[in-house]
Amino acid sequence: MEGSIGAEQFFERLVGGVSLPERRPDPVNVFTMSRFPRRETVASNVLAFFLDPLGPHRLGTAIVDALAAAVGASPTLSRNGVTGRVMTGDELSAVDDWTIETEAVTRDLKRIDILLTSQTLDFAIAVENKLDAAVANPFESYVTRALENASEVWCLVLSPSPRGLSEEDRQWVSAELTYDSLFDAIRERVALRLDPDRRSLDILEQFMDNLSERRTRMDHAQDALVLDAYWQAIGDVEAQVPSFFRALSAVNDVLRRRGEALCEVLASHLPPTVLAGPPGFVLGIDRSWGRNEGRVTVGYIRCPLVDGNVVELVLGSVPGHAARGLVLKAYPLRGSAEKPYADFDHVSFGVPWTASDAEIAEAFARAVGRVQASHPLS
Repeated sequence: MEGSIGAEQFFERLVGGVSLPERRPDPVNVFTMSRFPRRETVASNVLAFFLDPLGPHRLGTAIVDALAAAVGASPTLSRNGVTGRVMTGDELSAVDDWTIETEAVTRDLKRIDILLTSQTLDFAIAVENKLDAAVANPFESYVTRALENASEVWCLVLSPSPRGLSEEDRQWVSAELTYDSLFDAIRERVALRLDPDRRSLDILEQFMDNLSERRTRMDHAQDALVLDAYWQAIGDVEAQVPSFFRALSAVNDVLRRRGEALCEVLASHLPPTVLAGPPGFVLGIDRSWGRNEGRVTVGYIRCPLVDGNVVELVLGSVPGHAARGLVLKAYPLRGSAEKPYADFDHVSFGVPWTASDAEIAEAFARAVGRVQASHPLS
């Protein structure tokens, strides 16, 4: 094929020529871990928890004050829509009699994501939480419901990025705000709290990390650096990458078939008085440690012995070791598999891959005897 290179050159390029920038690892986040990163009801429930001034988070009015500050000076709404009166965030600060509802039902059976009401202010805030969907909501219905317990209302659209409102929507919406603008205001106010609940603060930080569009853009920028470095490094051999992975898969199929078959044969050649348990086979590429350490063309048959030793039949090639094919490794059961005995540290025991399973098992049984003689533990 025109422009193709030999296997040796390809592997040299793949191994030595691809240097990718290290991507910042994502911190542990309960929302992504639970697979609810963009569930609106989950986000609304979490936000409602923190908006409650009397909540166990011990943040008082900090979060509702932050919401008011992020909205700023915005028009209130009455039964006719936008009024001429402007409410400022300062007017709402430090009020602690907010009642919080989620999924507040309207007369036409629609639902307000979060509804806050203060008797002191005779004021309500209806929040439409819009994570990914487009805006298509009955805002007039929301305002009508909110006015049942207040004389004026803010109706807000909260989303990771601006959604855009129709002219009809604007008659019934006081303001749009992004999560990042809210989070900026939250961080300012939380920093002033003297005795917050530390676990609540951790959840709040995870919540903000999860929904921050700014953070997402930063992650995408990091990802772009990784992609650009890869494409630049791989260059003219990119078309051969699929062939490499097909070859890698074929090699591991060979190792898996042989390893699983040898497990049974080894068990039959080592009496129960020698084995402490059945031989077990694992492929390096099937385990995170194997992939992380480049152990992608190697398999291990582990045989624990009653005398306290462990003997492994290693199939394939181990990074950092010259021996490949069929290799022996031994170490004490209570020691570390990464520190085998010096005389049994990935050594060939003289049987080729083309030998029969029985021949390999017989040679392995003899090797087990040598390990027991050299390193008696029982």
